[in-house]
Amino acid sequence: MSGGISPTYSSSSSSPGRTKRMPMRSPHAFSANSDATLPLVFANVGLILFVVAGVFYIKEDWDRFSLLCVLGYASIIIGLILPELLAADVDKGGRTTFHPTGTREIDDKIEKGIRERKWIQFWGTVMMIVGIFLGIVGSLLYSPTIVSALSSKMIPLIDEANLVWAISFLIFPVGFGLLTYDKLMTLQSLADEGLDDEASVTIWHPQMRVFLWTEICLILFAIAGVVVVSLPNALGEAFGLFLFALGALIKVCLLFYELRG
Repeated sequence: MSGGISPTYSSSSSSPGRTKRMPMRSPHAFSANSDATLPLVFANVGLILFVVAGVFYIKEDWDRFSLLCVLGYASIIIGLILPELLAADVDKGGRTTFHPTGTREIDDKIEKGIRERKWIQFWGTVMMIVGIFLGIVGSLLYSPTIVSALSSKMIPLIDEANLVWAISFLIFPVGFGLLTYDKLMTLQSLADEGLDDEASVTIWHPQMRVFLWTEICLILFAIAGVVVVSLPNALGEAFGLFLFALGALIKVCLLFYELRG
């Protein structure tokens, strides 16, 4: 995305011989820079909570570790939901409207394309929700208190928790990849109508920056999760932690880059 926390604008003609700057908005998450920065802020709050949780992991204080991980996932959920609520415009009849350009004919064409991709949006969203749900379940399995409430055991189910986490980490990049594709196609619709400087939109488009690097982070997290489960030894944990740290560093740098712009 091409700036910081201000919305992205493009040109549309309001009258012959006159060009007017119109905001490009979409009811989908991360449609403009402001929509992208908000999830980044909450994602980094979640990362901070996960880092603090790591301290309790080292101390083997499993209840506090579990609680902080759950709060971390809750922060990510908030970051995903808020842009949807802020981006959607609701008319007097309670219907969500779509006004990325301010020109009805063009908006209708773009909205039609979005409707045609509704299953991509649906499954992408479902997979993100399932991934977060499994992440929370995996976190709870680390808590002896939670485990004892569900069974006679008073120990953290670490192996089971790591397996659930690994599955959730594998789901995330697939779900987010679908949402990224939907965003890419929406930008292509704008380009087809002459509302973008580039005739053909690729993953390297400025407005795809947050999507691209977030997908890279999720892939790193997925690989790390699989490594930790597949190699339950010091080397596996060290390599997994390295990948987690690298992904977290990318997310933090991405946030500062967006805020600086």
